[in-house]
Amino acid sequence: MLKTRIKILEQGNVISKEVAEYVEKVIDFMYEELPEHDMSKAEMFITHLAMATQRIYTGEVVEEPDEAIWEEILESKYFSKAEKFCKKIQ
Repeated sequence: MLKTRIKILEQGNVISKEVAEYVEKVIDFMYEELPEHDMSKAEMFITHLAMATQRIYTGEVVEEPDEAIWEEILESKYFSKAEKFCKKIQ
């Protein structure tokens, strides 16, 4: 399902082939690392990842969240786990 979403974005020329290949590798990694029930929450993340990666790939500026949202992120009990995951997919 997640890879189908990425293929649709690629076929619609919303993301490049290179970005699609990268995001598909991240999806494979997620299937290995995350429990099955967490994958249902991954759809929005994968779409955002694909779009942000495409902006980076084309040299566009990717804006950071505003300060209030960033503070909420830092206070999340999931931040440490998300930070480790982010480092692995980089």
